[in-house]
Amino acid sequence: MKRNRPSRQISPMAGETETKPLCLGLVLGGGSVRGAAHIGVISVLEREGIRPNVVAGTSVGALVGAGVAAGVPSSEDV
Repeated sequence: MKRNRPSRQISPMAGETETKPLCLGLVLGGGSVRGAAHIGVISVLEREGIRPNVVAGTSVGALVGAGVAAGVPSSEDV
């Protein structure tokens, strides 16, 4: 189930409004226990239909982030 991304109103000039989609970045840290927590958080994001636009990570976070960027479902990460 895909949800529409929320958007924000930007007013470049008085009286004018422009709608731009919000961008979500996901930053993942290192450590084996934290890597397991990352997978749990990512599975909740997937369930809610939230997909990050940008992913960054270090150590195990980089490995989990690579899976997210490649579109691998979190159920396959475990």
